[in-house]
Amino acid sequence: MATCDTSFLCALYFAQIHSKQALEWYSNEGGNLLLTDLVLMEYRQSIRFQSWLFHQDRQKGISEIEGVKVLQELELHLSQKKFQIVHYQWSAVVREMERISDKYTTQKGGCLFDLLLVACTLSLGDKEFLTFDQKQREIAESEGLIVPF
Repeated sequence: MATCDTSFLCALYFAQIHSKQALEWYSNEGGNLLLTDLVLMEYRQSIRFQSWLFHQDRQKGISEIEGVKVLQELELHLSQKKFQIVHYQWSAVVREMERISDKYTTQKGGCLFDLLLVACTLSLGDKEFLTFDQKQREIAESEGLIVPF
């Protein structure tokens, strides 16, 4: 079982530099991908924001049509149970996040949401964390999580 961040989920749905790695992992591990509501919320917001960017400058972001398409595809996959939605104790996540923040932020940086996603993984007892974000990788590995990419 592995939890992922939004960079991994995006790589599954959009052709990008890390898509091959994400798709290979998913084809090998499939139903072992755990999603938290935080990742789903960030992913959905990211798609909507990318559509807004496209409205501002057609050289940026994605079209609203493409955004709706990938959001619908995700919802279909969720209804087909291609991913497992996991629930956690929010208070445990907050405690983990505060501990991680205290331990790493002044030395390594890291934004709140990145720390929350690592904290979710730790609070769930998962050992594998899927991310293509270098800062999250550093913090996750420092906490003993396996980051395969």
